[in-house]
Amino acid sequence: MNDSFAFVGHHSLYKKYIAPGKTARTGHAFLLVGPAHIGKSTFAAEWAKAWGGLQYDAIHWPESDESLKIAEVRQLNQKLSLSHAGTIRMVRIEAIERMPIEAQNALLKTLEEPQGNTLFLLTSHQPNQVLPTIHSRCQRIEMTCPTPTEIDEFLSDQSVNELEKKLMKTYALGRIGTIITWLKNPDEWAEYRATIDQVERWLEQNDLAHKINEVEALETNPQRLAQWIDAFYGSLRQRWRQNASTRWSTTELAKLFDVLEKTRYYLKSNVNKRLALVELAIATEK
Repeated sequence: MNDSFAFVGHHSLYKKYIAPGKTARTGHAFLLVGPAHIGKSTFAAEWAKAWGGLQYDAIHWPESDESLKIAEVRQLNQKLSLSHAGTIRMVRIEAIERMPIEAQNALLKTLEEPQGNTLFLLTSHQPNQVLPTIHSRCQRIEMTCPTPTEIDEFLSDQSVNELEKKLMKTYALGRIGTIITWLKNPDEWAEYRATIDQVERWLEQNDLAHKINEVEALETNPQRLAQWIDAFYGSLRQRWRQNASTRWSTTELAKLFDVLEKTRYYLKSNVNKRLALVELAIATEK
């Protein structure tokens, strides 16, 4: 795969912060905010390399489903309080909203008074869950999804056929990181492609009994269910934007969007998953 992906959609930020001659220290803490899977973490990693050169002490907490506990933050604060003469310490924390309030508060003092050459690169998908006091200690950098043209230009350099490029662009919903993951991991794309086909059958066929059987497999696999809901939204969005469905009118598509959003809400609220999915299945019958 072409390795020019690091700054897709973010070339203006690259020119401002990372390009040769632009790496002079202009602050000690930066908060990169924007939707998930658009390249914030990749951008931060490249920025750390540009700032630190070949010699720097990297502290990296990658994104995960686990929350960041206050004990971990206190250990970080202790490590950063130790003297490291002449060494640049680069702290990258992804999805900082994973920190509960008490952990964010514990980080504040270090952000206020960093020791030596310590630089913080923080990312957030949900900045409204980050304390205002952390926002005030950081320079905020807004990152957005690449434009359709930027995604087309990127995909034009990739060795996949035109149909697959079109599908990746449609179902990634502007998330360049998702496209890159699919390109790097063909098996993941094949699995997602199969999910698209399943969703398409739901939208184009009446077979409630079969759909309910598929619900049973989905409700016991959270990762698969999240992927399936994502693909369902992508299929509805494609029909809405192209106005190309012979089965669903725009009014009916709007109702399906509403049912899908309610299903998402119910699933996040730990309501009976099976019941929520069966209601969605019923809504796809005509």
